[in-house]
Amino acid sequence: MTRFSRLLFGSMCSAFGLCCLGMLAGLVHGIYATFCQHRSIEDILGNSIPYYQAVGAIGVAGFLLFLAFLVSSISGSNKRNHSK
Repeated sequence: MTRFSRLLFGSMCSAFGLCCLGMLAGLVHGIYATFCQHRSIEDILGNSIPYYQAVGAIGVAGFLLFLAFLVSSISGSNKRNHSK
């Protein structure tokens, strides 16, 4: 695995990790606001749309980094096979 592929892999893992943690944090906040603060679900979901858009954007970035990682690792293995 090349240095660039390792960098892409680390970036991809970080983006997916942030996305998963963001989804879990949003879920916990929604449950807390519903049961402890007695807010309505419509109010909670209506106000959290920008948050979930940002979390989704991080997830999309992770997927794009995953595709770039695949292309990088495939092109790196092709270069190694042709040099032998």
